[in-house]
Formats: sequence, structure tokens, C-alpha cells
Amino acid sequence: MKKTDQIVLFSNDKSTDSLLISTLTKHYEKIKVLQEPDELVEQLKEETPKIILVSAERFQETLSIFYGSLDKVPDQSLCEHFFVSLVSRHDEGEAYDAYRNGIIDDYLVARPLYEIHRPIVICEHLLIELGFAKKEKPGLEHIYREEKYADDVRGVVAKGLERKEQMKQELESSVGIIESALDNAAEKIQQHQKVSLDLDILRETLGKIKSDEIRPELLKIQNKVLNLLQSFVQDNQDMLEKIDGDKDELAKVACQQIHNKFQELQSQSIESDIVKLPDKLKVLLIEDDPISIHLTSEILKLFNLELDTAFTGRRALACLKSKQYDLILLDIGLPDTSGIYLLDQISQSSKNKDANTVMLTGNRQKKTALECIKLGAKNYIVKPLRQDNFVSICEKLGITLLRKPK
Repeated sequence: MKKTDQIVLFSNDKSTDSLLISTLTKHYEKIKVLQEPDELVEQLKEETPKIILVSAERFQETLSIFYGSLDKVPDQSLCEHFFVSLVSRHDEGEAYDAYRNGIIDDYLVARPLYEIHRPIVICEHLLIELGFAKKEKPGLEHIYREEKYADDVRGVVAKGLERKEQMKQELESSVGIIESALDNAAEKIQQHQKVSLDLDILRETLGKIKSDEIRPELLKIQNKVLNLLQSFVQDNQDMLEKIDGDKDELAKVACQQIHNKFQELQSQSIESDIVKLPDKLKVLLIEDDPISIHLTSEILKLFNLELDTAFTGRRALACLKSKQYDLILLDIGLPDTSGIYLLDQISQSSKNKDANTVMLTGNRQKKTALECIKLGAKNYIVKPLRQDNFVSICEKLGITLLRKPK
């Protein structure tokens, strides 16, 4: 059970929301259940980041309750938060439209609560976005303990989980090495000693950090870099003040020449980078299976492209509304909608109607994939995605793939 008090539920009818409250309290050690708007105002003032769940009979009432409370909190006192509207089935369409337009951060059909575990899924996802590390999931222990898993399924899943855990440990080790190097550099600057940092390793490691789970570690590195820069600036400022105090004109001229040369080289480097770097292929991967996302991402990151991922149809539509893509990899089955519906939305999109949409399908869904081609998809790939299949599809679509330099 997780120890957290970042979950706040406002309910104007606790008896109606009793199943929801029971579900949350079984999974979380502590949640706050409120019934008065003034209590919600105080929660928004309390500095701990949190998820605000607001349940009411009508969707617009949830908006009135939340935004009415928000209006009473000054900017400097407002905590970081996400707002989830809990609605009835007949208000789902209105809530979905509000979600797509950024009025709410998510929504849940909770009156009545049809999907018992959906509140936990939503809270877990938003807690990660708030920067709280997820509790370690005992995946290997679970897969071996549960007798319902077939031996072949258990074997392949266990192998994948072990691989993911190894990659995570390697990344955490790299982050630790960078932290130590930054601490050492800061200490040397304080002692006016020569500083050496392997910037290539720093870039490579930071480039690997895709998961929100490691966000706290990334923020620590960011703070260390800022402190390092501050030490460097202060150290050089002290030197310039000393030079000015000594009236050493020759030294000041030399420093100015070095500064000018550095600016010139930096400008040339930036211009050179702009010329050499080709436009990145913009790719949207719409897939709800974490293992498939991981395997597909491992292949795609071999190429010079910009990858966005969406776990649900709702988030996919938000991406499609805000950005234009060259290639869309679309899973047929999603938890909150179907790939066929999204394909229709893509065809009507002002930004992405001309994007190349390729369906991702299992062996048993080939017939559906062929139907999708009739509806506008350019092709389909049977999962799991393989590098040769991906390259072949791109060649057929006339998409130029550029490999990243090793």
C-alpha cells in the first residue's frame, strides 16, 4: 500500500461515490475526501503537489466547483496539481471535449463506476507526471506466483522484465556517475583548480532519460549544473574584479580577446549545427502496451526522428491537435477507443490528414487492418515491430530515414 496524501476527492454525495472512495482507500493508505468548497480552497493552497478529483451529478457542476475554488487562491499560493472530472455516462461526450481542449486534465465515468480499477490507473499516471516516483512493481515475483500464466507467456515476459530492470539499473548508475562528476567539478572551481567534464557522456546519458519515473534524479542533476554554472560565473567575476582593482590593462585586454574569440567560435558552432542537422522526421506512436512501446521505441531511436507517444486515444487526439506529424503508428486496440475511430479523426484533422498512418496489429487482427487500409491507412505492420519491416514500410511510403551517427 502506498503512503501518499496527494489524492484529494471532492464529492457532493459520499453515498453515491462510496464504491469510488472504497476503491481509492483500498489502494492508497491515505486520501482526503472533502464536501465543502472552502476545504478544496485550502487544499489548493497547501504546497504539496496533488491530484484533485471532483465528483458531481453534472459535468459542468464539477467545473464550477473546481474553478470556483481555484479563483479564490492567489497565484503565489497555488500548488502544482491536476484536475480530474468525475462524470456520469450521459456527460462523457462533454467531458471528452473539455479534455481535448485542455479545460480538464482527465476525466472518469464514475457515476456509476463501471471500471473499478480505472481511478487507480488515472491517479498512477498523473502522480508520475507530478514527479513522484512509482513504487517498484514486483513484476517477476508476480509472473511466477500467478498460476494463470502459461509457461511460454511466463518465460517471455520474465525475460523482458529482467531486460528492462537491467537497463534501468544501468541508467541509474550513469546518473550517479554524472552527479559525482558535477560535485567534483564544483569543488575544483571553488579551489580555483582545472575542471574537466566529459560532455559527450553527459549528453548521451541525459538523452536516454525518457521515463518520468526518473524525473527527481534529473531535477537533481539540473540543480547541480545550475550551481556549477553559478560557481563558474562567480569565480570569473572575482578574477575580473581583481584585475580591475590592479588596473592591469594588459590582462583586461587579454581577457576581453579570449571572451570575443569564445563568442565567435560559439556562433560558428551554432551556425554549423543548424546547417548540418536535417529536419527530423516527426513520428507519433499510439500504443497502450508498455512492452510494445519499449520495443518499438528502441528501434525508432536508431534513426534521426522526433518521437511522441500516446497511451490512450484521448492523449493521441491531444497530440494530433497540437502538432503535425509525418508518420503515425497506430495500434488498432486502445483502452478507451478503437484505432478505426482515431483513423477517421486523423482523416478529418486539419494538421494531420496528409500524414502517413500505419496500423499496428496482432496476427488475429489482420482482417481489421485491411479494413483500415480501405479507410485511409497507408499500410499495416504485425507486432512486434521489427527494424527491417519498419525500414521497408518507410521505403514504400517514400519516407527518407536517416540513421543517427554511432
